[in-house]
Amino acid sequence: QEHKAKGNELYQTEKYEAALEEYSKAIELSPQDGVLYSNRSACYAALQQWNECLADATTCLKLKPDWCKSYYRRALALHMMRRNVEARGLCNAGLALDPENKELKGLLLKCNEPICREFANASAIDFRMDRPPSEDFKLVLKGKSPVKGAQLNGLAFPQTL
Repeated sequence: QEHKAKGNELYQTEKYEAALEEYSKAIELSPQDGVLYSNRSACYAALQQWNECLADATTCLKLKPDWCKSYYRRALALHMMRRNVEARGLCNAGLALDPENKELKGLLLKCNEPICREFANASAIDFRMDRPPSEDFKLVLKGKSPVKGAQLNGLAFPQTL
């Protein structure tokens, strides 16, 4: 607890590198404490070290699957790594636990925009309504081109894929 408290104090004063060290020491003593991984993930996020942020957020989620912040931390890392489809799914999973969570709602909106831009013919409303993805959309997510004349939630795919 001493290392966690010191890490929290350092984080509040934006001394992220030093906070990382304290959280790492705390994790050595309590490797099953998901909050410690969340806190260290927040430090990595502040330092824009997204791979490390994602790794700790993933561990946090495994240890605390009933905690919204676990979903937020992992979704944020994925979003910053431009893995918005995955991030969006995590936002929705977290919102299933707490439908009013402002952080997750805000991040969900940020994730939707690049998805809609990437699929220029897709309507933003399709994503905001959380319609289930079509089979053609699932093919695109797997890196495969849909057949000619395929549709994305009722809209034609561009044939340049």
